Amino acid sequence: MVTGCLRHFDLIDFLVNNSGVARYAPFLELTVQDWDQMMNVNLKGPFLCMQAVLPTMLRQNSGHIINISSIRGLETIPTASIYCATKFGLNGLSSALAKEVAKHGICITAICPGGIRTHLGGTTPEDKPEDLLAPDDVARAALFALEASATGVLTQLTVVPRRSLV
Repeated sequence: MVTGCLRHFDLIDFLVNNSGVARYAPFLELTVQDWDQMMNVNLKGPFLCMQAVLPTMLRQNSGHIINISSIRGLETIPTASIYCATKFGLNGLSSALAKEVAKHGICITAICPGGIRTHLGGTTPEDKPEDLLAPDDVARAALFALEASATGVLTQLTVVPRRSLV
């Protein structure tokens, strides 16, 4: 993927890691397959993508990586133990890597949205369809983080539905 991009473009300005899978179930009903799938998609995938773009970003002394995490990387709920572990892990990875590469002009932002109206959003009992974010809300948060990096860096950004605060 990165090699193909570099054939057409000289630079990599940014990477957005935006994939996720979840299985909500009581802990004793979860399987090793559930663990592997969520770890592979939610944590290993971003790890591999970041490793692929960082050599180019380091050479150019610039770049921005946005990891779409989850509110579940900040707050836990029952029946989401593995999912929460992957998102807490992604937030930790983002934070540590941000400190490692900041001196090279590279920004790392973890965006932690609440439930989103997608195939994954609305899958917990707490999610009410009218309280879910639109995918555009998360896209605007990513754009905001990218634009802010000209003068500063947003290391973590939480975006929740307005109604969830009342």
